[in-house]
Amino acid sequence: MEKNILAIIPARGGSKRLPGKNIKQLAGKPLIAYTIEAALNSKLINKVVVSTDCEDISETSKQFGAEVIKRPENLAKDTSPTIDAIKHTIQQLAHSNYHPDIVLLLQPTSPLRTTEDINNALNQFLNNHTESLISVSESNPYWTLKQENNKTIPTFDWQKFKLRKQDLPKSFSPNGAIYISTPENIEKNNGFYTENLAIYEMPQERSIDIDEQSDFNYAEFLINKATTMNKSATNTTNSNNNTLQIGNKSIGKDCPCFIIAEIGVNHILEQEDMQKINCTSPLEVAYKMIDTVKEAGADAVKFQSFNTDKLLLKGTKKPQYQIENTGDDQEINYYDLLKKLETSKEDQTKISNYCKEKGIIFFSTPYDNDSADFLD
Repeated sequence: MEKNILAIIPARGGSKRLPGKNIKQLAGKPLIAYTIEAALNSKLINKVVVSTDCEDISETSKQFGAEVIKRPENLAKDTSPTIDAIKHTIQQLAHSNYHPDIVLLLQPTSPLRTTEDINNALNQFLNNHTESLISVSESNPYWTLKQENNKTIPTFDWQKFKLRKQDLPKSFSPNGAIYISTPENIEKNNGFYTENLAIYEMPQERSIDIDEQSDFNYAEFLINKATTMNKSATNTTNSNNNTLQIGNKSIGKDCPCFIIAEIGVNHILEQEDMQKINCTSPLEVAYKMIDTVKEAGADAVKFQSFNTDKLLLKGTKKPQYQIENTGDDQEINYYDLLKKLETSKEDQTKISNYCKEKGIIFFSTPYDNDSADFLD
């Protein structure tokens, strides 16, 4: 039977060592976006939820396609255990009758963890009868030192300290990228660490856990290096393999068709026409259109942004070609006609935010420089 799998991404707003790190731009993209995209690209995961106390993180997460559950302040302090936020998220989802079979904790500070890592770890967990699984990378605790009674001594013993690495037992450390268990075992063990524990090994280069600026810099270096290598490889193969990324959607060969619903200015109706569909304003009409195209399966909606005063002089008449195409032989004041079709900046902002809430990408075509700057 197919399992209902939930991915939870905990992201506090506070960070003392690296302020604002969860939405800090990493190689041109917010840090948290890497984890959201890796989770959304997994066909094994049914729901991706970000738990946060921060409005900026919330908006960014919605923009990249994740659902958001607001975390109370008492669970978002420096001393607050992450497991409490995980349990809170599970409880909140239960109120809406969502009950996962399996829960993944995916830290947003592990941007180099891939969808393949997530799928491999999940399959390993599903195929083995363990209570929990965590991701690890190889480490060597036998060459570590400690101070005791004013003396520096090996953490273990001098015999192992003097051995070559290849002669030492292979050992691992949790890398913070992936934690998997069931809600029942999370509750029973108050976390993901149990005696019946499996591990999924990841290479060091994908095990970076960003805590300080140096970690951030190294991750950015590796991402930029990988991007450069991918571009180089792409240039030596069929150019038809190139893909374009818009939001959390990929466009290109072997990708699903990207559908944009063109709304333009069609949400701006006469009063009597709005009444026929039980709307009182163009904004309500826009919301209804967005709901409709989202339900129909569109990936994005597109509106139009313009300032009539930047495009036409007052008193400008309707162009001759439009008169001929519409069969209208009257010299209509084109300025007044276009002025009525403007969408205010306030309404455009509300429409963009509504699209984020509904999980659909917002586009608008700017017709003048000021509108382009506003959209940007």
